[in-house]
Amino acid sequence: EIIVHLHSSQSPTQSQFHPNSESSQTENIDTTLMVSSSIENNVEKNEYRSRCPKRVVAMVNTAEWWSLWIGFASFWLAFMLTFVVPYESGSKRAKYTIPQPMKWQRNPFDAWDTYGIVGTLILLTIYGLLYLISLKCTGKISKAEPALMYCKGFAIMSSLALISFWIGRNEWCSDHGLGYAVISIIFGMLVSNFPGKRPTWLLMVAKDGEFFIKCSLVLLAVEFSVIGKFGWQAFVVSWIGSPIALIAGYLIGTRSFKMGPQLALLIAAGSTWCGA
Repeated sequence: EIIVHLHSSQSPTQSQFHPNSESSQTENIDTTLMVSSSIENNVEKNEYRSRCPKRVVAMVNTAEWWSLWIGFASFWLAFMLTFVVPYESGSKRAKYTIPQPMKWQRNPFDAWDTYGIVGTLILLTIYGLLYLISLKCTGKISKAEPALMYCKGFAIMSSLALISFWIGRNEWCSDHGLGYAVISIIFGMLVSNFPGKRPTWLLMVAKDGEFFIKCSLVLLAVEFSVIGKFGWQAFVVSWIGSPIALIAGYLIGTRSFKMGPQLALLIAAGSTWCGA
């Protein structure tokens, strides 16, 4: 408004002396209006956020919460596959209901069938989209770091993880302690210590390693074969019995044994899901 007022109060002599003053005045007015509109939008967003509880805002724009949302979506996706995909009890399909490489001996391609190939590609696409949505909500995507760079990095990281899983499914590797976890660590050491400069888009995704670990920890104790074997009753027990055991263990630890809250929660969580 100040800029508009100053330009509107220019004298005719100034306009005659500067032939382009009218066009520059119009440009300045347009720029001022754009800035004012941007400020108003930011004010509206801040007012909306101020009206929302901080916890609700954190559920949308923090990586910690998005690891829970992705884990929750993964659980329901696996839960639906367990009941939708037809299979017989004790069959190979029952063991590999979630698309993944199967065990193999000599021929690496024995680890794959049509269901595994198509299903794995679909799952990786879904997880890639969820990852991009989380990046957008947490404000990591920008002009300097566009979504395309994250897509490239996620594709390479997913490929390395898939190859590690594929090799780790070999019976000889599995029997000699060379599971997919060890092989993935070896791949990570080779990539990080290989001569030369790593691409920026790969480093961008590699920095989110902690985020991916948090997403996987949400599903660490889930055994979907049990749900498929016993049906919806197993789902009820896992979602009702486990929280009751967690709360009871926490209360017993803090009130009966006078433990600290963190120690009591750690022991209660370990005994609830791990049986420790």
